[in-house]
This record gives sequence, C-alpha cells and structure tokens, in this order.
Amino acid sequence: MVEFIECDSINISFPNYSGHDIIHDLAAPGGFVLKKAIIKFFIERWITMNDLMKSVEQPENPNIPQLHPGDMVNVHIRIKEGNTERIQEFRGTVIRKRARGNDASFTVRRIASNGIGVERTFLTRSPRLEKVVIQRHSQVRRAKLYHLRERTGKNARLKQKFTA
Repeated sequence: MVEFIECDSINISFPNYSGHDIIHDLAAPGGFVLKKAIIKFFIERWITMNDLMKSVEQPENPNIPQLHPGDMVNVHIRIKEGNTERIQEFRGTVIRKRARGNDASFTVRRIASNGIGVERTFLTRSPRLEKVVIQRHSQVRRAKLYHLRERTGKNARLKQKFTA
C-alpha cells in the first residue's frame, strides 16, 4: 500500500537539517509526498553522516586500561609549561565514567591537603594522557559515586574487590 502525506503537515526532526527542501523536491503535483521516499532519504543521509563522524574520531589511547567506578588510579598527564614538557601524576578514585565515542571521559577524585576534595575530568582519547595505572579495584554498587563528595575520613573509604 502506498501512503501519501500532506506537505504542509509534515514535521521532520533531524539534527542539523530542516527538511523542507527535500519535501518540496519529492512532492507530487497535488501537494502530497510519498512517505517512503522521505524515510529512505533520511535513513541514507543518517548513514552517511554516521560514517563522516566516525572518520573524524580520534583513535583510542592504548595506554588506558578498562576503567570502572571505584578504581584507585594513577593518571600520568603530559603538561606543557613554556617550552618544557613534564609528566604530572594525579592519584585518586574514579567516580564517573562516560562512554560517548570521541567525547568519552572519566572523572578522578582525590583528597588534597586540609581535607579538600579535588576532582579532575580526563578525556579518554586525549593524546595528553601518558598512561593510566590501576592500583586497586573497589567493590561498588553504583555507576556514579557522587555520594563520596559528602563523605570524609573513614566514611569515604571503599571496600577492596579481590579477584580469584
């Protein structure tokens, strides 16, 4: 069964594309559009945009192991100061991990002097990350450990996970 819809009543939500030009190009003389033609056009366009986005993505950093919330890690970052470069170590607990392709990141929290908490977010695919070393895994039951922000001292400890 061929399905026609009216040109003026169609509402297409597609990222970064208004959709009006293609509707008028595919319109039949009576002001109607073939619905399958529109769907096919947007599916083909989405596939090509997806391929384009994959070609722009950074390659994965081989020096970063599989991280989980609750892991105690040492993150070695390359820092440029003037003409010199040095490696700075940031040691703490992974409290969040985001997997979004090129924008994938993880957040590490540590307690600095005087009990002040410091959080730093690192891009997983950043070339500035020299390496990430996992010190130990902790047993957690949440994906985001934001509740550690309110805890201090012994309450902020996590139970270590032992693997057999």
